[in-house]
Parts: sequence; C-alpha cells; structure tokens
Amino acid sequence: MNQNYTMAAQERLQESVQFAQSSGHTIIEPLHLLRSILHASESINQSLLERAGSNIAILKTDVDNAVSKMAKVSGNTAEP
Repeated sequence: MNQNYTMAAQERLQESVQFAQSSGHTIIEPLHLLRSILHASESINQSLLERAGSNIAILKTDVDNAVSKMAKVSGNTAEP
C-alpha cells in the first residue's frame, strides 16, 4: 500500500478491500471506500460531512443499499 497515505487512510482502504471481498465483489469501487469512511468509529470525515449538511444516518443507509445491489460472484471461483 502507498506509504504516503496516513494510517487512517490506509486502514479505510484496507477495510474497503476486505469488505468488498467478503461481499463477493470482484472490483473495489468508490462506494466501498465511502462505506468504510462512514462506518469508521473515529473519523473526522463524518464531522466534515455533517458540517456540510449531510445526514450521516441517511447517507450510511443509502450507501449500504447501493453496495448491496452491486454484482456479486457466487459459487466456487477457485481454479482447478
């Protein structure tokens, strides 16, 4: 991972990858990263979004719904 990112940014990126993989998504999308940012317990981003007028609870729900509708891989994906 790029060492120029802060530790918090690296953690959010790693969480995004892990969530996408556990959800059966083959591509990491910006929505995965946004979801990780919104669900982080300690994040200045939530405060910034609230100050900009965002409702975090609604935003979380909307992002979670959008992510859940993304295409998923199912079945045995291992090569012989």
